[in-house]
Amino acid sequence: MAEVPKRGKKKQRDIAAEAVAAIILGIICIVLGLGVSGFYILSGDSRRVDVSVEEDFAPNARYYVSETSADYHGNIQAGSGAVAPTATPAPIVTPTAAPTPVPTDNGEEMPASDFIFPQSNTQVLTDADFLTKLTDAATCQRAINEIFARHGYEFHYDQNSADYEYFNSKSWYQVMTKKDQSQAMAEFSQAELANVAAISDYRTRMGW
Repeated sequence: MAEVPKRGKKKQRDIAAEAVAAIILGIICIVLGLGVSGFYILSGDSRRVDVSVEEDFAPNARYYVSETSADYHGNIQAGSGAVAPTATPAPIVTPTAAPTPVPTDNGEEMPASDFIFPQSNTQVLTDADFLTKLTDAATCQRAINEIFARHGYEFHYDQNSADYEYFNSKSWYQVMTKKDQSQAMAEFSQAELANVAAISDYRTRMGW
């Protein structure tokens, strides 16, 4: 009869041990589950590349982030919480040669400084050219009129006193054979025809 209580106590200890083991096993499964899911969450969208600060930079470590992760889209996130700024490459500026003076029909040179667009007779202009040079309706009209002036179009004081005085102050214009509109346009190059139309269109779009 004395053996019955001992067996009961042993059975209770076995049950308690199994319960503790089950709890520990459950905790291990939860930890492993979180670790695996975390791995797939991180590796599903991007690859992580960790970069540590080298020993040579240790004295200045506070100025550097401890590690950096970059995804496929080029976004950079600092491991310490700081965000590294995205650098924008500076535009490459190609120097352009100074425009060559254009001779008139009688050999007189037309200095580039006398024109808003010195090469409008040979180069088709774009909005990029207009943005830096054309600021109002008057400037647009001057840019068109200089194309006509290059072919000797005769300006009339009572119709356009500003351009009449402006172009008549230029030595190259003074010596040119004067023409009316149709005569001047008959000498236009394809670039000049395109530029007159483009400047007129730009002025309209700008509401001038």
